[in-house]
Amino acid sequence: MSFVAEETFAGRGASIKAYTIAVEVFGRPSSFDPTMDPIVRIEATRLRAALVRYYEHKPADAIRVELPKGRYIPVFFRERRNLGTDEPEDEAPPNANQPVPARESSRLHPTWRARWMFSALGLLGGVSLGLGVLYFAKPALPPPVSQRPAVAVEFSGDRDDSLHVREAVLVALSRFQTLRLLADDYTQATQTAAVTPEYRILLRLRGKDAGRSIWWQAIDAQKGEAVDTGETEAPANSLSDDASAEELARRLSLRLAGGNGVINSRVLAKEMEEPTLGNGCVLRAFQAMRTSEGTGLADARSCLEQTISIQPAYADAKGVLALLLVRSENYDQPTPALDKALQMVREAAAAAPDSANVAYARMTLEFLYGRADLAIAAGRQALEINPYQGGITARLAEILYFTGARDEALALARRASTADGTVYRDAELTFALDCYLRGDFAAALKHLERAGRETTYGPAMLKVAALGQVGPADERKLAVAALLAKWPEFEKTFYPMMARLETDPALVQALAIGLRQAGLDIEQSASH
Repeated sequence: MSFVAEETFAGRGASIKAYTIAVEVFGRPSSFDPTMDPIVRIEATRLRAALVRYYEHKPADAIRVELPKGRYIPVFFRERRNLGTDEPEDEAPPNANQPVPARESSRLHPTWRARWMFSALGLLGGVSLGLGVLYFAKPALPPPVSQRPAVAVEFSGDRDDSLHVREAVLVALSRFQTLRLLADDYTQATQTAAVTPEYRILLRLRGKDAGRSIWWQAIDAQKGEAVDTGETEAPANSLSDDASAEELARRLSLRLAGGNGVINSRVLAKEMEEPTLGNGCVLRAFQAMRTSEGTGLADARSCLEQTISIQPAYADAKGVLALLLVRSENYDQPTPALDKALQMVREAAAAAPDSANVAYARMTLEFLYGRADLAIAAGRQALEINPYQGGITARLAEILYFTGARDEALALARRASTADGTVYRDAELTFALDCYLRGDFAAALKHLERAGRETTYGPAMLKVAALGQVGPADERKLAVAALLAKWPEFEKTFYPMMARLETDPALVQALAIGLRQAGLDIEQSASH
């Protein structure tokens, strides 16, 4: 909110776009594509809802602020009330997109633009505090518990092999545990409670061989209206019928059921306005981890704990909560939080061996705990459950590279980076590690930049090492200061941490050289 307000009053309202907000506010890389990553749209929806609730609780402000739907430029306006003052009521806020003529200013009588600016910016402080209290405070009554949205798929085609393609599509959709596929005889009587959105997906096979494609339309079954329509094409290269059908199904399932797919994005947007426990809470938790938002992480942890108290057997909630428990930990050494999280995720994995989310969480935590073998096994299990989920592929790639399986790691990282157009941080870190090890330090820094702002151990360490090799002194000093601010014992714990993660010795040696050249006094361990 502060960013768009400051840009508006600086006369740069016309430049406030989803791309600008994503890069400047949420730390997205310069390659950000708003059609693939809905972060700005989702956060804007949440902000609008929070503003409404704020003014419901605090109606006495003389100046109000709104964020109109479809735009990211805030609108400030004066409430038309008799406030018992001599201040004139006929002044309007400036149009952020029009130049303001210069006027003589006065300390005692500021210009109308200055009065609006200082009043509005002052209001933002109160609004921001009020929004935090209203949005993140626990409600008096617990929110409803949501399930994964139920989806009915209706397929038609002009060819005899449409059944073959249909089966491939259904298998691909079922791998994404973001929805529930209903039987072919789906009727209104099978609909679940109102807290769970219901969707119909219409599919129509077109063409054949290299020209094959699927036309699709997603329909909100409750409102009876189409929410998105598109056409997914088979790869241009020559593939067998089976391979072509599988690739077509993969592309379509990502577009519809992936993390940034049509259905998930709509469910998440609704969650920001009307939060629920259960599935909605899990979605919001993953979103908070993607944005690294502190208050959002705290809210996600609270709702996950509420969800588990109501549904003790909900393994996905336990898996995501385990990740959140160590999210803020400086895990250069074992901590009680890591012990608790690992125990929780192991129990969840035993209870739900077919959950890709739980296997992903276990992969991450076993690696941090120093069990690379168990981490890799969990990662392979997650990929077996859903080979199309780029986040799983990217995380496994990073772990494999750290432990020395470079060729497989790079192959997986390339696969993740071309899966659905999303920039996966773990894939970019894998590329950055490889560039660094090959001596291309500038390229390593570029991959870290593509990954966006990151404060976890691996990227922070690698950035310092790369800057130690090629970076300017001032930038290097800032990176070292940031590293030591979060990990004060880094110089003492570097080698023990690398040993715990079972890091490839060649990589450890190369990193140590860059870290020392950056000015860090890395203590040599007995084994090195």
